[in-house]
Amino acid sequence: MTKVLSILLLLMFFYLVTQAPKGDIMSLHTSIFGKTIGRVLNSLLYLYFIMVLVFYLRTYVNIIQIWVFPYTPIWLWCLIILLTAMYMVAGGFRVVVGMNFWGVLFPSLLILIFFYPFKFASLTELLPLFNHNLKEYWISLKLSLPLFAGIEMFLVYAPFVSIHKHNKRVGIAAIVYTTLLYVLIFIFSVAYFDVDFLSIIEWPTLKLSKTISFRLIERFEYIYVFTWLIVIIGPLCLALWSSSRIFMQEYKAKSHAIVYITTGIVFILCSSIQSPKHLELLEQMVNTTVLSFLFIYLPLLFVVCWIRQQTMKRHNKSQSNIG
Repeated sequence: MTKVLSILLLLMFFYLVTQAPKGDIMSLHTSIFGKTIGRVLNSLLYLYFIMVLVFYLRTYVNIIQIWVFPYTPIWLWCLIILLTAMYMVAGGFRVVVGMNFWGVLFPSLLILIFFYPFKFASLTELLPLFNHNLKEYWISLKLSLPLFAGIEMFLVYAPFVSIHKHNKRVGIAAIVYTTLLYVLIFIFSVAYFDVDFLSIIEWPTLKLSKTISFRLIERFEYIYVFTWLIVIIGPLCLALWSSSRIFMQEYKAKSHAIVYITTGIVFILCSSIQSPKHLELLEQMVNTTVLSFLFIYLPLLFVVCWIRQQTMKRHNKSQSNIG
């Protein structure tokens, strides 16, 4: 269900950027709402991407702290990862795209590893199928909302992408591919663990990686955690690049200076989130904000753009008839 919505959102994004004067959401805001309101909306969008960036980073650092280095301070890991992301973003958009490419390749290879413990799994745990009501599907959708965070970055880097039918098919294929990865992870987790056990544990995929061992590698979950850094660094770089570009476009500031300032803001926010309660509050905030932005604001923006386009078509048609 989430991926069907992702495809609809992607098609909606392609339409929105075609209506923007410069091919991005910043110029679309200014075109529709004027310079003042457009600047306010773009500033809120900058803060939105910072929140997503903090969520990505702080969630991953929490995994490192719990699973690998419980006594290492949070700020140190945040600083190391942010400096790495900042260095890559300073290299330009091509470097950011390259890191996201490796972030797609590595999880595809890691999936193959999980066929090792699959021999101990029981596919009967997947039964019965489709025995949930609409309320349970809605709860599942709300809990999976953080997976949506990131697709909206297309509205910022769209000027660097050719908008034609081939790229639409590529985008849909990418969503289908990630859906298959999620389905495989779901099957591995549910088939290996009991359903009641899954309801009380966090990070079942990491738990599953503990069952994998080789002669030279006893604690495979350590390799899994740090390999996942390659997966997470791509979205981190893209979020940092997107937020910096929004600020640079809107306030005509130097790109490198904005990257440094944004990195500093994210570092302060991540370091201030210490307790699990604060992290849970951040997750709830991200869920609510992503739900509001993707499924309320952007569809309304789509409707406004469509009405404006139809109005302009009628106006041009009436002018041509008069002429």
